[in-house]
Amino acid sequence: MIHFSRFEKIVSTDARRSADSGVRPPGAPATDTVMPINVDKTAFVRFDTNNYSVSPDYAEDTLTLAAADVTVRVLRGGGEEVARHARNWGRRQRIEDH
Repeated sequence: MIHFSRFEKIVSTDARRSADSGVRPPGAPATDTVMPINVDKTAFVRFDTNNYSVSPDYAEDTLTLAAADVTVRVLRGGGEEVARHARNWGRRQRIEDH
């Protein structure tokens, strides 16, 4: 017989360890936020109140943003990466390194 409260405690402890390590467990689904995004005329995309730079070649285009816990990537059709930034968890920041 399984004692459910003890089983639940073990599962929650394992989940906490995984979350604390910052590593996604094997077989876990990707958790990136993926969405179309408009590049403004100054070659920035806005995500989560922050502005991330892209090459001026893409100003006023629509690209795809893929944001994970540690990176923000901007992709063009076919999945070609045009910009990659460390994700900034601040508010209203301007991130220009790509």
